[in-house]
Amino acid sequence: MNQREKTSLKNMEYNRYIALRYSLAVLFFANLNWLVFLLTVRSVYVLLPFVMLVFAGPSIMEQIKVYGQKSSLTYTTRYFKSQLLLNGLLCVLAFVPVFFRGAFPFMAESAQGLIGLQIVLVLGIGTVFDGSARKSFTDENCPRHHGCRDSDHSVYDCRIDVFSIQRAAVDVSVFGRLF
Repeated sequence: MNQREKTSLKNMEYNRYIALRYSLAVLFFANLNWLVFLLTVRSVYVLLPFVMLVFAGPSIMEQIKVYGQKSSLTYTTRYFKSQLLLNGLLCVLAFVPVFFRGAFPFMAESAQGLIGLQIVLVLGIGTVFDGSARKSFTDENCPRHHGCRDSDHSVYDCRIDVFSIQRAAVDVSVFGRLF
């Protein structure tokens, strides 16, 4: 592998690492924001974002430790799965008025408030899928023309980002329909 290919692989590794960390940060601050809002109204549901923030702590530490190393990212995987489960449950439970008033007292109890909340929760699910996709690509997805070997791989390596390609295609098709 020549120097140019090594530099290209290193850049892809770094970009995946940064995107994964940003996904984690977005979810962390969304939960923190939700926690602060619930603390102001003293809601029982304050435990939901608090537990997610506690789960985020070890995964953030794991991200700091493993950059450039091979690792299974167990805490990050656990956090993404728990966030996905919570957002899925919230999407369903948001239709229950008592739960909606208690868990989201800052949202209007109207169709617009429910739609806005559903959009935010679905965006959270998308963030989880994006972070999980960046984390979970396997070595068989590595393009062979790069000439990389298993020993060349770290957690965030030269794997093809299929979800980004699909997302870009959807974005282009939606943009084309709007204009």
